[in-house]
Amino acid sequence: DQLMSMTKKQQSREALLGIEAVKDLFLTNILPDRKLRRFHENDLGNSGVTDEHRIYWYFEDSIKEKYSNFIDVLNDGLQGTLLYFKRTCLKSVFNLLNGKPENESRLLQILVNKLGDPDHQVASKVVYLLQQILENHPMMKMPVVKSVEEVLYRPNIATKSQYYAIIFLNQIILDRSTDEVLAMRLIKIYFAIFETCVSNAGGGRGALKNKKGLKSTKKEQSQAMKTKLLSALLTGVNRAFPYSRATGETFTKLTDTLFRIVHTSTFNTSVQALMLLLQVMTAQDALSDRFYRALYAKILSEDVQTTSKHSMLLNVVYKSMKLDNDDSRVRAIGLRMLQLALKMDAPFAAGVLFMFS
Repeated sequence: DQLMSMTKKQQSREALLGIEAVKDLFLTNILPDRKLRRFHENDLGNSGVTDEHRIYWYFEDSIKEKYSNFIDVLNDGLQGTLLYFKRTCLKSVFNLLNGKPENESRLLQILVNKLGDPDHQVASKVVYLLQQILENHPMMKMPVVKSVEEVLYRPNIATKSQYYAIIFLNQIILDRSTDEVLAMRLIKIYFAIFETCVSNAGGGRGALKNKKGLKSTKKEQSQAMKTKLLSALLTGVNRAFPYSRATGETFTKLTDTLFRIVHTSTFNTSVQALMLLLQVMTAQDALSDRFYRALYAKILSEDVQTTSKHSMLLNVVYKSMKLDNDDSRVRAIGLRMLQLALKMDAPFAAGVLFMFS
C-alpha cells in the first residue's frame, strides 16, 4: 500500500521508483501463472471449505483489486505529457502483459490504444512491443488483431494512428497451416480502411512544397500521410493474400477496390496496386482485359517520368507481358514502352531494353 501511494505521485521521480518496484513485486513475488479469482467466484458452499480456504481466497481477492488499481495508475501515467514517464509506464504494461495472464485483455487494450499517441516515438515503440508480444505468445495473434481493429474503426481517428496500426498488422508473421482465418480477417480490415481513404488518396508528387516553394501545409502533410497509409495497406494485402482463400464475392470486392486505387491514387500507389492486382488475379487464374486496360493507361501517364517506382513499373509490365496470350496486345504494350524509353533517361531506357531481351 505504501508503494502504491508512491506510484500515484504523478510524473515524479518517486512515482517512477514506485512503479518499477510494484511491477517487479507483482511479476516475481505475488502473481501466480493463472488468472486471479474474486472471493465470490470460489466454491463457497462446498462442505469441505475451511476458514483457511476463506483466508487465502480473501487474500487473492485483495491482490486482484490492488493489481487492478496499479493498472489504473499505469493507464493514467500514459495520458501524461512527460515522454520518459510514459515510456516507463509503457514498458511496465508490456512486462505485465508479457509475463502474467492476469487482466491481460485490459493491459492489451491499454497498449494498443497508445498506437494513437500523438508522439510518434511512443506509437512506434508500441508497434515494436506488440511484435514482441506475438513473438513470445503466438496464440495471441487473433486477440491482438481484434484489439487493433477496434482502434482502427474509432470515429475521428487520426490517419497517423491508422498508419502505425497498419504497419503493425502488415508485419505479423503468418503460418499457412494455422492462420488462414486470421489472414482473411486482416484482408477485410485492410479493405475496410481502403474504402474510407482511397477517394482522398490522390495528391502531388515529390517533396512537400507548394508552388511558391514554401513549407508544406497541413493539408499536404495529411495527403502525404494518406499516401503512406495506402502503401502500408497494399503491403499488408500483399503479405496476407497467399495465406487466405479469398474467392467469390470477397475476391470481386477486393479487385474492384484495387482497380479504384489504380484509377484515383498517385502514380506510385497505382503501380503498387497494379503489382498486387497482378499477383491476386494470377493466383485466382482471373487475369482479365480490365487489368491490361488499366496497365496501358498508366503507361500513357505523364507521371511515368517523375515516379520513383520505375523498377516496380518495369517489373509489372514484364510479368504482365509474359502472362498475356494476346500477341497484338503484347506488341502494343511493347511499342508503347519503346516510345516511352525515347523520352526517358538512360537507366530507364536500358531497363526497357533489358526487359525485352
